[in-house]
Amino acid sequence: GVPVYLLGESMGGAIALRATASYPDLVDGLISSVPSADRFKQGKTSLKVALHYLRNPDKPFNVGEDVIRQATDKPSLRASWGNDPLSRMKLSPKELIQFQSFMNQNHESAHQITDKPVLIVQGVLDKLVRPEGTVELFNELNTKDKKIVLIPDGEHLIFEENQFTDEVVNQLVNWVEAHSAKSH
Repeated sequence: GVPVYLLGESMGGAIALRATASYPDLVDGLISSVPSADRFKQGKTSLKVALHYLRNPDKPFNVGEDVIRQATDKPSLRASWGNDPLSRMKLSPKELIQFQSFMNQNHESAHQITDKPVLIVQGVLDKLVRPEGTVELFNELNTKDKKIVLIPDGEHLIFEENQFTDEVVNQLVNWVEAHSAKSH
């Protein structure tokens, strides 16, 4: 009897988007932060992955440093993410290709969501995922009950490491409460 809202960020936002599209009967709503596959410096990254693929497609290499450097300008956040033992910084070229393939399927998933409320969140100052890509993905959602929130001073991750503001939390809570009241 309790509504289920999925919240995911970055690849987690894409996973939540996919789960909502694949299992709509299990989900009452979706909150997806920066789920787009459209990234800055994509060509440079693709070239780096291709070179590593030619050397050894299964050998992990450090991609985390570049991602962290792009994701935030804040030294304390860079250090926190870089030193987090749960952060996976090394991936093989094959894994990175699988990641990109998964992320590219977000457009298909967006089309499949037809009757669930969706809240999309994107930091305007994101230097990893292009805000335009997230807006494009938002426009592809087939549900009529959708909202996008662009965070003017937000970087890549909005909900991690206390990057959210009281205003963002209030918008999120108000959205969930409004949709919970509708569904029950």
